[in-house]
Amino acid sequence: MVCSFVLGNLPSRTRRGDFAKIHFVPSTVVLNVSLLADDFVDVFLNGNLVFTHPNTAMYLNPSSFAITTGFVAGTNTLDFVVNNVTGGGPTGLNALITGNGSSSSIPATPIPPSVTLTLVGIALIGAYVFFQKRRMAR
Repeated sequence: MVCSFVLGNLPSRTRRGDFAKIHFVPSTVVLNVSLLADDFVDVFLNGNLVFTHPNTAMYLNPSSFAITTGFVAGTNTLDFVVNNVTGGGPTGLNALITGNGSSSSIPATPIPPSVTLTLVGIALIGAYVFFQKRRMAR
């Protein structure tokens, strides 16, 4: 997934991305992120800082990092707080995000005992009828 945003001429802007981790075990998820920003960006996962800018000129070379903790079951939120401290020109962000994780196993739904007994009863009635017809045919 590649995200590119031109955020305007304000000194600081926040870009939020919500994503759901459906059928993944939160402790196994890894997001690999590569960023370019004018001038710099800090990244928060679910409100917790996961990346702070290495310098105030992140528009020349991409900064890469991995997010390995802080995920929750359900929806997670990534906030990109972009700052333009040198003034003038637009504030921008380019983010390349890839990720992986282990699938969660979906537990099997047990069949209630009443349903099981009903199916067994139907099978026994069917067997009785089958053998009665067979016996009468002789």
